[in-house]
Amino acid sequence: MDRNEELRKLKQAVYEGAVDYTCPNCGSMIRGEPDAKRLWCPTCEKHVEVTPVV
Repeated sequence: MDRNEELRKLKQAVYEGAVDYTCPNCGSMIRGEPDAKRLWCPTCEKHVEVTPVV
């Protein structure tokens, strides 16, 4: 993740209380908690590992 992407996610976590993650398998956007480690991807129909923002 590049620096601009990190900053965007931090701002999103502070202002919205949720963050848009990119599914590592299919590339779709998944919305979740800033401290999430696993999220459900409706496109892949399975849990995926994500990097927490905070």
